[in-house]
Amino acid sequence: MKTFLALLILVTPFSSSAYEPSYSQRRTMADYYHYSKYSEMAKLLKEGYDPNDIIESPLVPMSEEFRYIHGMSSSKVDYDIEEEVLEVLNILIEKGAYLEASTKSGEFPVYLASTGKKLKILHKAGADIFRKFIDKEGVVLRAREYVRSAEGLDYMYEQGMKPDCDYIHNKFSEIENKWYKHHYGVGYKERCR
Repeated sequence: MKTFLALLILVTPFSSSAYEPSYSQRRTMADYYHYSKYSEMAKLLKEGYDPNDIIESPLVPMSEEFRYIHGMSSSKVDYDIEEEVLEVLNILIEKGAYLEASTKSGEFPVYLASTGKKLKILHKAGADIFRKFIDKEGVVLRAREYVRSAEGLDYMYEQGMKPDCDYIHNKFSEIENKWYKHHYGVGYKERCR
């Protein structure tokens, strides 16, 4: 009975907080990520896998500090697996993934968000969608310059981003007329020229 209680005491904290994974566990998680086995990733994260771990993968240089929060924010989302991808992103956030983690090249999870849904999830969890980054050449980069979907652009607009004609034209020229008509009642040419 004493042995059982001692074991229970040891196991309880392990499952309730993040643990530092072994090399073998890191390889397993990286394989799950690489092969889009998101339900397996979710299971490991729920069991306490460190949500801030750097991806151990030959495809990602360790010097880049590319974390799972970056990977799940940027992952290609096919409609048949979208819910699984969003579940892993939500679990990472719930388990304490650092929303403002930056890669060495200055990419934050909000910069990498591949869909408007992901951008909303990150923002609602506390990520700064209007953050600025100054690269090593002194160029100021803003999150809006990384928006990868019209839905994400609309969300940033709803949250107070001030659109400008050059940005919309350069980034979303295929939808600019529709976008301006939706938001301003006039097309791109009437609004911007």
